[in-house]
Amino acid sequence: PHDTVIAQRVLRAGLVPLARTTTPEFGFTMQTESTLTGVTRNPWSLGHTPGGSSGGAAAIVASGILPMAHASDGGGSIRIPASFCGNVGLKTSRGMVTLAPEADHLLASIVAELVNSRSVRDTAAALDLMFGAAPGEAFPFPKPERPFLEEVGRPAGKLRIAVASGAFGSVTPSPEISAETNRVAKLLEGMGHHVELRAPQLDYGAYLSAFITIWIAGAGGQVAGIEAMTGRKGGPDNLEPIVWLAVQAARKMSALEYSAALAVQSATSRALGAFFETCDVLLTPTVARPTPEVGSRATLMQTDLTLDAWFNGVTQIVPHTPLCNFTGVPAISLPLAQLDGPDGPMPLGMHFIAPMGEDARLIRLAAELEAAAPWKDRRPPVHVTRI
Repeated sequence: PHDTVIAQRVLRAGLVPLARTTTPEFGFTMQTESTLTGVTRNPWSLGHTPGGSSGGAAAIVASGILPMAHASDGGGSIRIPASFCGNVGLKTSRGMVTLAPEADHLLASIVAELVNSRSVRDTAAALDLMFGAAPGEAFPFPKPERPFLEEVGRPAGKLRIAVASGAFGSVTPSPEISAETNRVAKLLEGMGHHVELRAPQLDYGAYLSAFITIWIAGAGGQVAGIEAMTGRKGGPDNLEPIVWLAVQAARKMSALEYSAALAVQSATSRALGAFFETCDVLLTPTVARPTPEVGSRATLMQTDLTLDAWFNGVTQIVPHTPLCNFTGVPAISLPLAQLDGPDGPMPLGMHFIAPMGEDARLIRLAAELEAAAPWKDRRPPVHVTRI
């Protein structure tokens, strides 16, 4: 019955609502398929997923229908579709874009809102429109020194860039993705930045386990909220199989388990903050595996999987992106790489992470990279210009 604060802001700016794009149920998976809306496909290859949870937003932008589309990110849901579809996807610092009036601490403050777009310019403009606290915000960011749009074209300076192209905890990217990450690292070195192969020293197992605990609790909380609003009970007849498994697990979760996950969240944030004392930006691939096909067991809601097995399949593909949600730091996926696919080249995002509050740094660097290795002329086989 009401608009969110960011919806009010973009409407005042003159943006026109056009359609509601597809997402998986509760944004729970990184593949946009559901009983309700069917299969959303990747315009670069219709046999492959556009990613998720903002897969519909990414597909509609990649196919040229819109220059930008709203998206949200609770574990990579802006950046993963941006990688699979060849878009720009920025996950902002925690609190930079308000979640009011629904929440300020959605899923333990891991969710961020912005867009998928085709350019750094449009992403920066969207952040200018959406930026800022709402009344009662817990930790409001101060007004930036200048509009984010004015950061596009400003020199990034010589940055200390750490590159994690190999193992990230127990997950090592596929050889071709590691090679593309190292190629982009060479590009950065040629642009004058100081580049060093190095990954943060974190307890990766504890981080992923605690993130999953928070994610499961979030599913349980969302379903409980809908039950209270509608008087209808959630169950296997009206929830996707993997969501129902998560809800059942959430209902068995103790307050001590959830509290322990929050303690890991704090410790991981401190450890990553200490890492950024020694570098300005961390480069990783956005995803660790090539784009999955639609209906992939690793990501689709299968009825014969356990919750642990399903999460293990997902984290083999995306070990990097949830870390930014977990700790609150900003990160951007840029379409700087490509992999061979069955229908031609498939996009691959490069993932740049910065310390908390340094979104402007990422925009300056992203604009430099867009100028050095432009992607604007790359168009998928399914595109409005080919009709």
